[in-house]
Formats: sequence, structure tokens, C-alpha cells
Amino acid sequence: MSKILHLLNPEIFLTWDSDIRKTYNKKNKWIRDAPEGYLEFLKEARKELKEAFEERQKQTGKEFDEIERETRWRYKNKTLARIIDEYNWMEAHAKSFSKQ
Repeated sequence: MSKILHLLNPEIFLTWDSDIRKTYNKKNKWIRDAPEGYLEFLKEARKELKEAFEERQKQTGKEFDEIERETRWRYKNKTLARIIDEYNWMEAHAKSFSKQ
């Protein structure tokens, strides 16, 4: 479901898999394999992005839109959703890499 939504609107919808779900479920027990769980996942990701932007704003005094532009430029103009997707995937699958 998340992949279809992501294809329809990649600026808004994040993808997830079972490992990402498990990682987020540790933060929010309502994030589970269900439509309601996906909505909670999106809310949690949005909250985390907002917190990261607020922290960056405290450090630099820049506005959110400027922070977003800089972030997108730094990551080769990827959407924020894509940047979050890549971060989530790395976080959820990091154990797999450390075992190799």
C-alpha cells in the first residue's frame, strides 16, 4: 500500500517495510501493519522531521523553507520524503550491514 501511495504522490507518502515498521513501533506502539498504523507512521516521521528542522533553526537562525532548500540541495534535490525513506531504510537495516 505505501509504495502505491508513494508512486501517486512521492512528496507526501513515505514507503515502509516490516523492518521500518518494527523500528518505528518501538517509538509508537500504534505503528503496525494496518492502514491506521501507516497513518501513525506518517505522523511520527513528520514529528521527527519537524524536530530536526527546529534544532537546525536553533543552530542557524534560518527559517524552515531555507533549511528545506539547503537539505534538498545537499541531497541532490531529492524530496524530503525520499531523504526520510533512505534514512529510515538505513536505520532499520543497519544491523544487517554490521553482521557482514
